[in-house]
Amino acid sequence: MAVPGATPGGVLQAGPEGLSSTDPRRIPPSAEPTIRRPVLASVLLALAAAAVAPAAAAHAQQVPASDSVPVEPGVSPRGAFLRAIAIPGWGHAAARAHTRGAFYVAAQGGTVWMLVRTRARLGDARRLRDVREEVVRTQLAIRGVTDPLEIEAALTADERVARARGLMDARQQQFEDWMALGIFMVLLSGADAFVSAHLQNFPAPMELEVRSGENGRVEVGARVPLPRGR
Repeated sequence: MAVPGATPGGVLQAGPEGLSSTDPRRIPPSAEPTIRRPVLASVLLALAAAAVAPAAAAHAQQVPASDSVPVEPGVSPRGAFLRAIAIPGWGHAAARAHTRGAFYVAAQGGTVWMLVRTRARLGDARRLRDVREEVVRTQLAIRGVTDPLEIEAALTADERVARARGLMDARQQQFEDWMALGIFMVLLSGADAFVSAHLQNFPAPMELEVRSGENGRVEVGARVPLPRGR
C-alpha cells in the first residue's frame, strides 16, 4: 500500500512538520560547506605564497648559497706577468700568492748576487791575464822579438799565461751561466705569476698527504675538493 508523501526508496522521518521522506541519493544541505572549504583554503594559500615570494627572493639575493665561492676582484694574468717581470715578487703579491712570491724574490736575489760576484772575479782574472802577458811581451821586447806571430807563440807556450787565460775563460763561462739562469728565473717568475693570477679565486687548493705504508713503502695521496650539487 502506498503511503502519501513517500518516495521510492525513501525513508519516513518524523519531524516538527510531520512525516517527511529522505532520499539517500540527495546531498543534504549540510555537506555543501564541506565541498567549498578546500577551495577557500587553496585561495588563502595562494595569497600567502604571493605575499611571501618577494621577501624570499630578496633574502636569497642578499644571502649567497653555502656552497658558492665569492669571487673577489684581483689582478689580471697579464698584469701579474708584467709586474713579476718588472720587480721580483710584485706579480705574486698582486695575485695573493705571497709564499711563491717570497721564493722568487729569494731565488732572483741570489742569482743577482752571484752575477755580481762572478763579474768581479772575471775582472780579477782578466787583469791577471793582462799582467802576465805584459811580462812576456816585455821580455820578448828586450830580446828584440817584434814579430806578432812569434810573440803569440811565446804567449801560448808560457805556462803562467796559459793558466791565467784558462782562469779567465772559466770565470767568463760562469758569468754567462749565471746570466742565463737569471733570465730563466725572470721568465719563470712571470709565467708562475700568470698562472697564480688565473687561480687566485680557486675555491680551495689541492691537499697532498704523505704517509708510511707496509714494508717501508711511502704512500702519497691527493685530496681535491669538488663542488656540491645544487
